[in-house]
Amino acid sequence: MPTHRPPPAASPTALVVAEDPADRGRAAGLLAAGGWVVSAAADVREAVRAARRTGPDLVVSALAQPRESAALLRRLRLAGCRAHLVVVARGARAGDRAELLAAGAVACLPELPEPGLVARLLLTRLPPVAAPAPGPALPDDREVGRLEAGLREDHARALPGRVRAVADAAHGGDPVALAAAAGALAGVSGQLGDAEVAGLSSAIARAARRGEVADDLVGVLVTVAGQPTSR
Repeated sequence: MPTHRPPPAASPTALVVAEDPADRGRAAGLLAAGGWVVSAAADVREAVRAARRTGPDLVVSALAQPRESAALLRRLRLAGCRAHLVVVARGARAGDRAELLAAGAVACLPELPEPGLVARLLLTRLPPVAAPAPGPALPDDREVGRLEAGLREDHARALPGRVRAVADAAHGGDPVALAAAAGALAGVSGQLGDAEVAGLSSAIARAARRGEVADDLVGVLVTVAGQPTSR
């Protein structure tokens, strides 16, 4: 897929995934205008290849079906991608939203947000970058704070399901499922400042990628997160 002409090398990178060329172009154009180096992909397979090649800071999935976006998020986490994962899912139902959050989305949005808001929210969690390219005025701290509070509330609501998925995969002795579930939990927890859960989940995911099921760490994770399981 074509890549937009990049801003300075220090700028953060984004990957946009959408089947519709118009959706890809609009999302990529908004992010590029906000100072991101943007590449694009049309489907899950192409997106995973692109993420491995570019190591993006942000992935925006605007695939037509929420389940396709959830599959993409799981594949990215399984591959070790640590990008911020944002899904644009028009008309997503409550079940779709829950699945996307459980798969590691830091936000599930009905429409593409203003690029300045994305930059202000996410760049606070990325390494220092060059000054953003000229573009729309950035939103004030109150607007960023409201969005950030909403993301934290989503994380708190999704946490029981995320921890349960990790525990169930460990109980089933399935390292592949465990790596995906723990990787998703590590990614979103780290991005939202839940350092202890993120650290434990990362350790579980690393062990699972080596084919190991770290039952002891899973037990600690369940205790730390304060989530009862069905076991």
